[in-house]
Amino acid sequence: MPDVTLIGYPFGSTGRAEHVRAVWRALTAARVPAKIYDISGYRSSDEGLEREFRPAVIEQLSEGLRIYSLNGDEIASALETMETRQSGIFRCGYNIVFPAWELPCYPQVWARELDRFGEVWTASAFADQCIRAAVKVPVFHLPNACEPHIEEILGKAHFGIPENHFAILCFFDLRSYVSRKNPWAAIDAFGRLTKARPSAPVHLVIKINNSSLDVSVLERVRRDTADLGDRVTIIDATMKDNEIKNLIRCCDCLLSLHRSEGFGRGPAEAMFFGRPVVATGWSGNMEYMNADVSFPVGYRLIPVKEGEYPQGAGQVWAEPDIDAAAVTLARLVDDPAYARAVGERARIHMRKSFSDIVLGQRYRARLEAITARAGSSEALFTRSAALRNDGLGRGLPPDIQSG
Repeated sequence: MPDVTLIGYPFGSTGRAEHVRAVWRALTAARVPAKIYDISGYRSSDEGLEREFRPAVIEQLSEGLRIYSLNGDEIASALETMETRQSGIFRCGYNIVFPAWELPCYPQVWARELDRFGEVWTASAFADQCIRAAVKVPVFHLPNACEPHIEEILGKAHFGIPENHFAILCFFDLRSYVSRKNPWAAIDAFGRLTKARPSAPVHLVIKINNSSLDVSVLERVRRDTADLGDRVTIIDATMKDNEIKNLIRCCDCLLSLHRSEGFGRGPAEAMFFGRPVVATGWSGNMEYMNADVSFPVGYRLIPVKEGEYPQGAGQVWAEPDIDAAAVTLARLVDDPAYARAVGERARIHMRKSFSDIVLGQRYRARLEAITARAGSSEALFTRSAALRNDGLGRGLPPDIQSG
């Protein structure tokens, strides 16, 4: 197989950064040697990430297969940065883009950016449907690698969570748009739980990232949880990767009453840890959630309001049923054995269908198919560079793309 390089921002704390790392781990599990090209050149303060991923980082790109963990609005600036380092490098390999997207219709302005690539990979059936309808290049549905990795075990005490309480976790990042993550619904559901079970040992953990981007959000979280007293722990910090994975692991349930997800890495990781997940039953998280292994919450579709999300005009997303979520939480609190049983089914389900080795093998099969369809490694890249008549940088001509 030709060289494989993952391109993006591997040392950041965003979902796209985590995506680079997760795909690298999956390919490694499937015995596909992959290098990493860091567009930012950023050196992380997370020693664990540096230790694991820095040895795979390369400074110069060569010909080969490239997988870009970029969203449509990031592509132009990222390729411009790469071009300043190595003129013409984008045209010397076969370029695959693996973006995220969270609404039913993919924006045409970003679809044209995706059309610069040889093909698009999509993380969920939900994302696949909207992106496939918008682009002109081949699209392949290959779910996100999402198996969490822990370097050192940390317990509830590390995060200030009472040991003997049923801890319910919700988290969000202000770079991901609060309206989409909808933490207010999670706070509301927990409040209803405490009214229904006033003496139950329950605890809500709210993890916030990048609160400085809008301090009014943190102020509202504190205001909305004031009546809950010491039943709430608010963690306002950017954690190291090992810490955030441990936070998910040591909580007893994950609550995500989001309005939409392209995939939903948090719920997927919680299910890997055998934790029951209560989440809106719509959008990309239904790639791995079902009623046997998790708790999809009912919803109704509502319009995306102006300013709530990029390119949201005329689009819809979900409004979850908060009462139903609260009833589900009460059932889990009342019957811990039932909660553990569903969590265990979730763990087995994720290991069977979404582990590093399973998804790594799927990625490997697609990469091998690209190479085989081209006829040879040399043909793959010489034809990729030569046949770009429309100037979009799509890679292979239609006879090879159609695979």
